[in-house]
Amino acid sequence: VIGVSGGGHMALLLAGRHSTSWAGVSAWASITDLQAWWNERTYPEPDAPPHEVKYAHYIELVAGGTPTPDNPHAQVECQKRSPMTYLSPETAQSIHALDINAGVWDGWQERGALPFTHTLRAFNATLPAHEPKLSQQWMQDFYQSKTCPDHEPPPYDELYQNRTLLYRRRHSFNTTRVTIFDGGHELLPTAALNWLQQQHRNKPAVWKVPKDEIDWFPWSNGPVSVSDP
Repeated sequence: VIGVSGGGHMALLLAGRHSTSWAGVSAWASITDLQAWWNERTYPEPDAPPHEVKYAHYIELVAGGTPTPDNPHAQVECQKRSPMTYLSPETAQSIHALDINAGVWDGWQERGALPFTHTLRAFNATLPAHEPKLSQQWMQDFYQSKTCPDHEPPPYDELYQNRTLLYRRRHSFNTTRVTIFDGGHELLPTAALNWLQQQHRNKPAVWKVPKDEIDWFPWSNGPVSVSDP
């Protein structure tokens, strides 16, 4: 399963709700929490760049109203449609391979409308209890500065089309990885498709594609950018 933006949202929903069904799930620029996204679109931080409020309106249409405390029905509808409701350490233990990616500039002006903190929170949800979670303050500092706090940059990965990787982590189950790269609201086909075609349900998850098995897909010379989640 592979998806970007709304497709990434659906990919993570499938990962969470049917975790044993897939050889691999590759999710990019994924909406993971409708309630959080509604809050971000409706009540942006004072120093945040201008945001398009139309996404908050779309969520209200789907949820049957504004998801505020005085409208619990709409809040429940947001919860039912959010991958965060279904992602857990148990999900990560039962899924074969889950790769979650986002561009560090997503959520900022023309580079995208979805803060990449959605991706970090999704990874957090899958972490085993004994592993340290990413704090809310750490994620917010990363989002505001576009510089990963207290972490050395990951090694170069040629599949990411010459993009710099800012953060990468895989947890101890060896089933789930998160990558934040220098990009916007987009999917990098070379990275996504090469990783996905390495996955087989009856074999351990593969995280490093052998150099002689890389397919450069001549039909795709650049990223798949999505202007409207």
